[in-house]
Amino acid sequence: MANDKIEFESGGVQVIVEARRGGQGDWGATFRIFGNEGDKKVETLRFDCFMNRPHYHYAPGPNSENHNIDKTKIPNPLGWVMNQLQTELPAMIRHAGFAEIARAVDQSAVAKDLARLEPDIVQLHERALKELAVA
Repeated sequence: MANDKIEFESGGVQVIVEARRGGQGDWGATFRIFGNEGDKKVETLRFDCFMNRPHYHYAPGPNSENHNIDKTKIPNPLGWVMNQLQTELPAMIRHAGFAEIARAVDQSAVAKDLARLEPDIVQLHERALKELAVA
């Protein structure tokens, strides 16, 4: 898929948004949030805006805390994720166990960059839903 990734650094974190096929044949946009813990880059959060089972991970990995996004209550998982990242990012990173990274987050800078990139992110997600469905 052409242009299937958007990467930017903002407000003390690195954000990667990519079109991805997940486990069990699901697909859509994935947001990966990284921060620096000393000299090491760590993934603090991952949001999978998948077609069938949207969900998110605190501290992604083998022992991560995972939560489904109930589409009956949140019919637009992509919009919900964008809102969380624009308003609740430090709290979510702190909950994931990365207090030092959370303290360094400039929420307003992240919100501003996400708002600026929102049309491109929406386009990537819509393209992923269409193209990966037939892949």
